[in-house]
Amino acid sequence: MSLYQRILCAIDFSPTSDKALAVAQRLASESGAELLLVHAFDLPEKFTMQGQTHPHDPAVEQQLQALSVDPKLKVQRLLHAGPSGHVVCWVAQERSCDLIVVGTHGRTGLKSVLLGSVAQQVLQHAPCPVLVVRNRAADEAPLPEPHVVPLKPPRFM
Repeated sequence: MSLYQRILCAIDFSPTSDKALAVAQRLASESGAELLLVHAFDLPEKFTMQGQTHPHDPAVEQQLQALSVDPKLKVQRLLHAGPSGHVVCWVAQERSCDLIVVGTHGRTGLKSVLLGSVAQQVLQHAPCPVLVVRNRAADEAPLPEPHVVPLKPPRFM
């Protein structure tokens, strides 16, 4: 039996989301898991009878359907209204997902506080393990080696 039976990949159509999708496809292919592609959307400001029944934008649905996925994989594409982090966690719970793959933009500090982080919300509330994929810039400096300071001997020595 494989470690993963069902993998959820959060999709927001960004380059980071594309990278997360590539990782999720590779994991699904290697484990034989089903792949769920989930895109959350906000409700439209204007409600009409048709908008209440089908609140998503048909262009977004086409964009989700157009995502290139390995034809050998079993894939479900889901659109759901609501806050992205909440939708991803809820779908993972309802569909008994074994893993969530989500991209992060790597925002820190004030930008993260003001804009929020879907990845952070998913990490805090997910019903299963989460793999966070970061799209690092090519010109981003590598991390420096950690500096370890030796401990001071106790005073009684």
